[in-house]
Amino acid sequence: MPWACGAGHVSTVRPSIFSSGRVQSLKFVLTFPDNLLVELDFLSRVRGLGRTWSKLIVAALLAVAVLPIVLIASSNTALAGPPPVFTMYVPFADQDAHDALQSVNASGSYSDAVSTIDVTAAADNSIIYYDHWEDGFEADIANPVQSTTQVWGDGSTANGDVSTVSPNVASGDVVSSGTVIFLQNTVPMPRVATDIRFDGRDKIASTRGFAMTRAMWDSAIGTVHAGATAGTDLSKWGTSFTVPVGENMGVEAFEYVGLGMTASDDATVVEIDVDGDGVIDRTENLNEGDTVMIDGGLSSGATAEANKPMQAHLITGDINAGWEMRWFELFPEEIRGDEYVAAAGGTSATQLITLFVQNPNDRQIVVAVDAAGTANDTNLTLDPGEVESYDLPNGSGAKLSSPGNPFIPISGTVALQTWTQNYDWGYSLVPTQALTPGVVVGWGQGNPSGNDIHSPVWVAPLDNVASTGIQVFVDFDGDGNPDQVDTDYDE
Repeated sequence: MPWACGAGHVSTVRPSIFSSGRVQSLKFVLTFPDNLLVELDFLSRVRGLGRTWSKLIVAALLAVAVLPIVLIASSNTALAGPPPVFTMYVPFADQDAHDALQSVNASGSYSDAVSTIDVTAAADNSIIYYDHWEDGFEADIANPVQSTTQVWGDGSTANGDVSTVSPNVASGDVVSSGTVIFLQNTVPMPRVATDIRFDGRDKIASTRGFAMTRAMWDSAIGTVHAGATAGTDLSKWGTSFTVPVGENMGVEAFEYVGLGMTASDDATVVEIDVDGDGVIDRTENLNEGDTVMIDGGLSSGATAEANKPMQAHLITGDINAGWEMRWFELFPEEIRGDEYVAAAGGTSATQLITLFVQNPNDRQIVVAVDAAGTANDTNLTLDPGEVESYDLPNGSGAKLSSPGNPFIPISGTVALQTWTQNYDWGYSLVPTQALTPGVVVGWGQGNPSGNDIHSPVWVAPLDNVASTGIQVFVDFDGDGNPDQVDTDYDE
């Protein structure tokens, strides 16, 4: 059953058909004129083991495991060994991410890393290649020669059997739309390169589109101190990055700000200015799959410039504040925009969602904020390099725009409140020019045991539905048929 929501308002979809708490396949199909799009945000709450409170991990459209299905439409049948059209590298070396956990909170008794990688296929007849970094990357991933490289979906179980790694494929090596590949293992720390695991730096490629989520926590601490983010297809990598938030802001949520970057090509050189003063503080020479990690100390306005495309992610945290951290995707200048939509609206008048907006330009800009109700609209005037914050009204999303002036916004739930560890999640807003009429949502486990449902999805239109006729269809189980959505929680 289709449903619609008003301009500037946010609707929340709470899947009522799940028994496991994990979103195994979720597809949104939006019906409206070609020039009208929506922003989706997907939230997975992970409850801490042995604790009564929980932490939240967020995924957003193109930001945490949500794939625009406009990119994956194809009617061809995949053949054995066809070249991939979609390639990602798992963000953050596990050692780096595990070190960041301890930098944010040094009081815990840490052990090994629990690394989770989820791949959700977006189309039938997908062939997915998984190449481990530990023994070197394949020269041609579509024709692997190493026994450790997995091939799922080619019909041969000799090189990989998807039914052994998928919760929704009972038998047979066939990858269909909505197939979930769930890879979770303990990675001993300190990391030893000869120990092959499913972890950060690995390369994943497919003949069709897919969404990929990467999460990690410590095996002893548990998911109260965890993070998750998305891998990004190579088409959205870039060479120039600006960090929008930093330790210099005086905001507790950003007492720690670290940066992780991944290279896809040999002979990649990246120069990093950690405080934005124009002086290069660190230069790294990288090869394919290599990563660089700045373990804290970043200021707002810090930059990274590379000679070849890279992906970048942020880890932020409130130091020694009871397990509070957030992971963000950092988009490059090449796809930075001048218009965004924040879809995840608040549900409490006291636990607010805050948007942080940074001006990376060398000129003053004005960012217009359009939220539900004209009384909530405002303009943010930002000098070069300046960061301003805006608290979303309860139950409202917002549209942010500054025509001709690209800027960088991120969202942090209760990031300005004094007690934020119960709701420490955030996401990077996606430029509206990158939004699409349909998406596939990836991993969204409700909690470690999978026995509860904490995976809402927020949907916000870019324009008034009364005049545009926007309708949203949701296919929860990936069978190609829209499923009924209860939008007023009356069942």
